[in-house]
This record gives sequence, structure tokens and C-alpha cells, in this order.
Amino acid sequence: MDALMIVLICIDVVFLAGIIAFVIVMTLNSKKVLPAQTINDDDENDNVYETVIEEVIVTEAVEQVPVRKSPIKVVVKAVSKEEKPVVEEKTVEEVAPVVETVETADDNDDANDDNAKRIPFAQKLLTLDSSVQTYYAGIDNAFRAMRKINPRVSTRSVSYRLGRELVAKLTIRGKTMRLHLALDVNAFPQNVYFQKDLSDTKSYIEVPFTVKVKSDRGYKNALKLIDALAEAKGIEKKTRYTEVDSLQTIKELAENE
Repeated sequence: MDALMIVLICIDVVFLAGIIAFVIVMTLNSKKVLPAQTINDDDENDNVYETVIEEVIVTEAVEQVPVRKSPIKVVVKAVSKEEKPVVEEKTVEEVAPVVETVETADDNDDANDDNAKRIPFAQKLLTLDSSVQTYYAGIDNAFRAMRKINPRVSTRSVSYRLGRELVAKLTIRGKTMRLHLALDVNAFPQNVYFQKDLSDTKSYIEVPFTVKVKSDRGYKNALKLIDALAEAKGIEKKTRYTEVDSLQTIKELAENE
């Protein structure tokens, strides 16, 4: 009777142990292991998100201990939606356009010849209108018709001397021919001859009386002033004078320069 009881007790214990083992296995299989996810935001400026996925393997056998593998790190770099591209702003300085006023030779009659562009007188004369060239020939012959007047064509001008005294000069500034005379500027009506006083300019101290010769009226006034100069200086005209081709002389000089 005692042996039978012991056998029954052992059977009950084994049966109970089996039930307990079965319950444990079913419980473990029914559990869902969720992956642990952590976000490592070490660098807020670069917006780097670090996701750590851990996998846990659970064996079906009750006796085996679950094996834990090393975590797998997945690093995802993304640009934040709030981040905007950096745009360099460059300050543009507004510079007012520089307007250069070009002063022509005719606008500045008081300018020194040293500041003028060194183009020979002969070459400049040949670029002027034919009417101005005709005016030059008439003025040049008017001086050559006087006694003791020595004409000389230089790079800058044509000068007329009475002996050593400079009494007249012809220059060209821009597109205008000018006549300079050794006369008193205040001795003639300004509203008739429109003369200018260049006595403050070194090149014209001896011949300050200056008029422009660019029209028929200006040419006629120039001839009148030349007669007044001859009278003031006591210069006599030649009794016999044959006009010369002044333009031909100018052309020959221009070719040789």
C-alpha cells in the first residue's frame, strides 16, 4: 500500500511538472519582443539621428538561455526641414557714374599751348574745312605783303616777326584757327571783334589780342586788325608783291613731318 502511494505521488509530480513546463513554453512563445530604439542626438547642429536596433533571439526550448547579439547601429543623416540654405549677402556699393567733361580747345582759350596735344600746325590745318584753309592763305599773304615781316611755320604755330619782335601768331585749337596780335585789347570795341585778352598766358604775352577766324566776318575783321597792326607798328607794305601758294607750302611741310 505504501509503495503504491509513492508511485502515484511520483506520477502526479511528473504530470504537474509537465504541465508547468508546457505553460512556461507557451507563455514565452506568446510574448512579442519589441526592438529597443534609442535616438542619439549628439550633434544638434548637424541634425544627425542615430537609431539603435537590438535583436533578441529567444529559443523555443525552455532549457536554452536566450542569446543576445551585439546591437546593430543604423546612422541616418538628414537635414532638418527648418534648416535653410545660407545665403551670403554682399553689399553692393552704388557708385555714381563718373561723367567726364571733355573740354575742347575752343572752350578754353586761356590754356597754355604746352598742354595741347602735339600735332604739327601744318597737319592740323589740313584737317580743317577748306574755307578755313582759304582764310589762312589770305592772312598769311597779308603778312608776307609787308616789309621786314618774317613768317615762320613751327610745330605749334605760324609766327610773324618784325625783325626780332613777335607781332602776330596763328594757332589752331580744336577746329578753330585763332589770330594773335600785338595790339591793345581795350583799344578796339569788343562787341565788334569779340577779342580775348590772353596776356596772362606765357605763350601770348607779346601777342595778347586774340580773335577766332572761322567765318567770313571773322576773316574780314582779321584783315582789318592786320592793317591796324601795320599802322601801329609803322610797317610799310611792299610796292610789288606776288601772292604765294601758302597752302602748298603747308602741304609740303605736312608731308615732311
